[in-house]
Amino acid sequence: MKKVLSVVFAAFVCQALFVAGAFAQTKEKKVFDDKKQVIQNTRGADVNIKAPKPSDDKVMPPKPTPSRGDVCTTYINNYTAYTIDIYVDGNYKGSVAAYGDGYTYAVSGTTKLYAKSIGGTVYWGPRTVDCQFSHTWNLKD
Repeated sequence: MKKVLSVVFAAFVCQALFVAGAFAQTKEKKVFDDKKQVIQNTRGADVNIKAPKPSDDKVMPPKPTPSRGDVCTTYINNYTAYTIDIYVDGNYKGSVAAYGDGYTYAVSGTTKLYAKSIGGTVYWGPRTVDCQFSHTWNLKD
């Protein structure tokens, strides 16, 4: 009798877990597409960049301030022949190779994304997103 009850109990638990998983809320996947824009020759620095890409090892980027908020992930797909520097909230976060992909993190909330070719001829964005969990940013020609 104990054996029958344990089998029935195990079946009940498996059923409950399956139903709970089927009705769980899924996080909305957000995808943003941006096409390149040609940089116009102007005077002055790029207003979308606060902390530029370091030019040597002596210039260290500022240490990020610790936060207790949630972290948001930005997946970047580069569908172009350009190697692209990525900026989050004006701070350099890394580069994505031509036809490559990568990811970066930001504190959840309103986030400004900006990308610029390493040659400085074209850019994508700036795009302001409500960064909650994760999203994908597609950079295209």
